[in-house]
Amino acid sequence: MRNTPYPALAQRWSSCYPLTMTKIEQLTQTAAALSDEQIDGLIAYAAYLAGQPLYYSAPPEVRASIDRGLDQYARGNTVLGTTVFDHLQVKIDAARQ
Repeated sequence: MRNTPYPALAQRWSSCYPLTMTKIEQLTQTAAALSDEQIDGLIAYAAYLAGQPLYYSAPPEVRASIDRGLDQYARGNTVLGTTVFDHLQVKIDAARQ
């Protein structure tokens, strides 16, 4: 058992995932307790993590927009997020009236 001030927690950890289990075995054991819907979500998330970043799968016009934004940032042409959100809030408030 691990040297810890919380022996009950260490015992629970060691009984849940023995040190000899591989990460795949740990994942399989954990997934066994999930519903089909949760497993579908886990698979979708794993596919997302393993996939290419959005930039490489985005249409050319989206990549061009990202590149323009990065170029503007590199030139120091930026606006604080709070300024942008304040401006948007004014527009939202005006549209509600």
